[in-house]
Amino acid sequence: MNATDREKTAGEAPSDRIFAVIDCVVGNRGPVSITEIASRLDLPNPTVHRIATQLAERGYLKRAMGSKRFVPGPRLTELGLSIVGAAFAADGPHAILLALAQEIKEHCQIGVMSEGRIVYIDAARIVRSVGLQFEPGHSAPLYCTSIGKLYLAGMEDAELFRFLRDVTFERFTPTTICDAKTLLAQIETVRDKGWASTRGELTMGVVGCAVPIFDSFGNMIAGLGTSVPEAHLSFEEIERFIPILRKASQKISAALDIGTPA
Repeated sequence: MNATDREKTAGEAPSDRIFAVIDCVVGNRGPVSITEIASRLDLPNPTVHRIATQLAERGYLKRAMGSKRFVPGPRLTELGLSIVGAAFAADGPHAILLALAQEIKEHCQIGVMSEGRIVYIDAARIVRSVGLQFEPGHSAPLYCTSIGKLYLAGMEDAELFRFLRDVTFERFTPTTICDAKTLLAQIETVRDKGWASTRGELTMGVVGCAVPIFDSFGNMIAGLGTSVPEAHLSFEEIERFIPILRKASQKISAALDIGTPA
């Protein structure tokens, strides 16, 4: 929906205005003010203020820390994750994930970024494998997971530098990356290769790799990864899974049919 469409939609009914305000906040890369929302939607400031305040009281919006600007709230984030999780857990995408796990004989998972962490929304387990299991709903830091590194690599430089400035590193294992310089170097490698890997950075003895899942416009909507015990496969050999993961990623994108132009 473009700005003109939002303005037309915003003036039709009270419910349309509520959804238009939510759409404006969600679609903005960063906090947005009442004045900015009102200008984009061609609505009076008091109207936008009333709607935004009501949405904030219900948890759908919240004020950015130390600011009067608005960002998506926890209830909106939870709702979005539930919708995305339901889409990926549907028969088609989940069957592809399960087939992938059976093909490579390792645990596989799909994750999305939420509140600065990776949240796993679907997983396929292999009985014989003892690799790291990411159950749906489990979350982990961006900097020590393969899918997390994909999201970091996809950030604009300004957003990435803010993350590196603000992040508090926690050392989970001896190989956890805990300094911005080393992490930034890895992110540049991910940008060059188009896939990410980890070497026992969250759990000792477990290596992993991940590729993006794109919509039809080329936007990353999730990450597809696998976790492998080093007893099964060394870190140096993990790249052999990338072509298989990419093929599965393309199948999942097609099954979701997200972002197909009208």
